[in-house]
Amino acid sequence: LKRKWRSESDGRTTRKRKEKRRWRRRKQRRRRKRRKRRKRRKRRKRRTRGWRKPRRRRRRRMRRMRLLEVAKRRAQRTLKTTTTVTTTMMTWKRRGMTWKTPPRRHR
Repeated sequence: LKRKWRSESDGRTTRKRKEKRRWRRRKQRRRRKRRKRRKRRKRRKRRTRGWRKPRRRRRRRMRRMRLLEVAKRRAQRTLKTTTTVTTTMMTWKRRGMTWKTPPRRHR
């Protein structure tokens, strides 16, 4: 039976925990710093003369999506494979990795 809570005298585990915590803190701090920097940059950009909030370019995105769809269809016709799942599997096999379920975006 595994002891769920380790006693504090169990030095190794506490040290591991401390190290993990330190890593997590460092990661958070980095993330916060990055966000802060980005915000500062945005503010600076805004302060310059004649700043307008850029419009979201929806039309272009829609067009890109449509083109992507067409390209996919064309690729399917030329590849004669079912989906990109098979191709990812093939690449993994070629690299000699074990078979993993491919990333969701290929489904």
